[in-house]
Amino acid sequence: MLDGELLAGLEARWQRLGVALLEGLQPGLPMEDMDGLAEPLGLRLPAEARTWWGWHDGVRGRVPSRMNGAGWAFLPLESALAETAWRRESWLSAAGTDAERFWSTSWLVLSTNLHGAAIVIDALDDSAPASPVRYIETEGSRSSVDPATRSMGEMISWWLDAIDSGAHTYDASRHQWSSTWEQLDPIRRGTCII
Repeated sequence: MLDGELLAGLEARWQRLGVALLEGLQPGLPMEDMDGLAEPLGLRLPAEARTWWGWHDGVRGRVPSRMNGAGWAFLPLESALAETAWRRESWLSAAGTDAERFWSTSWLVLSTNLHGAAIVIDALDDSAPASPVRYIETEGSRSSVDPATRSMGEMISWWLDAIDSGAHTYDASRHQWSSTWEQLDPIRRGTCII
């Protein structure tokens, strides 16, 4: 389960590496604001999502927002909800009544990468202690409706392991992450979320 200790560990690693997104981290959102933003999409943020956006509401403006070597962006909740709405509409337009097979209306985008893929979580049950994490591509065969991890906390712990092992490194002078994919656990690498 995602908690303050994991998030403090992630932020400490960003500070140690001099990751540019630190300059643009926004303050966390109050729960009432989260509820108001998510309600129009019929979503109810689970505990881990509330912890995530309560910690920091993503990265502002033009500050590089990439969180790790896989290129995942730290989206503000409002941007994540806009991305969710866009993907819902895109799948509905493309697949019609079959859209739910490809994009569940219970999903909320947590992050996107430079290739157009998304990390999504389940967001219909605000009493759920953990949020299964999925990797979804807009186009392509690597998407899976099966969870990549059981929780956001597990995903963040994988990110910490990737940084600690040297599989994900950061060049502060170039504001650029790089990855040595061979150093990642093959099963974790196969999920595409690290």
